[in-house]
Amino acid sequence: EENKEYFVDKGIDLEALVGHSTSGKDKIRRSDTTILVKNLPHTSNVNDLVKLFSSKGGQVEDVLLPPSRSLAVVKFKFPNEANLTFKKLAYTRYQYVPLYLEWAPLSAINKDITKDVKLNEITPKEDVEDEI
Repeated sequence: EENKEYFVDKGIDLEALVGHSTSGKDKIRRSDTTILVKNLPHTSNVNDLVKLFSSKGGQVEDVLLPPSRSLAVVKFKFPNEANLTFKKLAYTRYQYVPLYLEWAPLSAINKDITKDVKLNEITPKEDVEDEI
């Protein structure tokens, strides 16, 4: 219930996000910039996910991580960067579990994802020391 409220507040339809059918006649239209990340450990956090997904060549715009921390939504600025990152990270190990990635269904995204973290405020430790 907490996850549902969290995603509703962020403009995401959780039922459409995880309850879509992968079989059937109807093709589901998928985002080319937003990735659904499944099978996350409960120790996941936004900063680690931003670093992980940014390190594979993509400019991460937003990361949504609900209270359960079992799944996340990662939005990229450009489709080609999202695609490259998807290919590099699918089924790779994060902490102690493999990442399950899929392109988010367009029907799940009701509005622009509200930033869960201000990514431009995440500064490497070296940069922080330089500013002091």
